[in-house]
Amino acid sequence: MTTTPEFAAKTAVIEAYEAIVAAFPECPATACRMVKAGSGVELSGVALSETYAQADTFMAFRLPFNLSGGDIYPMFMRPDLSRRDRAPLGAGFALTNLQRTPTDAPRAVIQVSRRTRGGKFLLQTAPQKIMKVLDWVRTR
Repeated sequence: MTTTPEFAAKTAVIEAYEAIVAAFPECPATACRMVKAGSGVELSGVALSETYAQADTFMAFRLPFNLSGGDIYPMFMRPDLSRRDRAPLGAGFALTNLQRTPTDAPRAVIQVSRRTRGGKFLLQTAPQKIMKVLDWVRTR
């Protein structure tokens, strides 16, 4: 099930959300107003690779209010993410807490830090950024 944002959002944010829904039809999406400006999005059932003990994860991230001038960063995944070979997740992964809305309790998540530097994020669509991060995670 996919939910459409029920709050006022900038056209670029709504278009990015719609592009994500279209690019990941197998992953139900939800959106909400975030504690920090922008829209929060969560995709469910995102497939991982054989590297991980889990078959899938959620991916949560913020579509910043200043799209297309802002990066979709950071991204968050299931807190129990672990490798089959029991090796540490390594650089770019950190256990933290996420609070999506002012009324949500913080929840444990793994933060995936893959910031696109130097303004290059302006050349990526939201689905392209998500795929870039997913490709990176799947090949660790």
